[in-house]
Amino acid sequence: MATKQRGRRSSAQLMSPKPLQTHPRQPVPDELSGEAAEVFRAIVDTEEAAWFNKSNIQLLVQYCRHTITAKRVAELIEAAGDRDIDLYGRLLVMQRAESGAIAQLATKLRLAPSSARKNRGQPRHEGPKPWEREFPHIVE
Repeated sequence: MATKQRGRRSSAQLMSPKPLQTHPRQPVPDELSGEAAEVFRAIVDTEEAAWFNKSNIQLLVQYCRHTITAKRVAELIEAAGDRDIDLYGRLLVMQRAESGAIAQLATKLRLAPSSARKNRGQPRHEGPKPWEREFPHIVE
């Protein structure tokens, strides 16, 4: 068993690189195929390798399914046009439901722009804070 060195580490020890830890990308689950598998790959490839794991992979599978269903509903809406107003109305309701499911899953998976990791810790707005605008005599 190797013993740990006591005391401070030398500058050479501090400068030596640590081995990189690699994470394999999530493979496409067997339950997805075709377009849904393409959506899965595209999303997994845009995020960090360790972003998806066993605990959230089923949410991503559902996200992919809803994305493809929304695409198909949009195609049906285009094909229906305004000729059959009842069909058109039902398709719009379906589209709204799919959009809601996609938005909810994207938020849970932190894929939505509102939950982007890049924006965290940065102020939302430039300029004076609301209380500085309304009560300038207090701030000074």
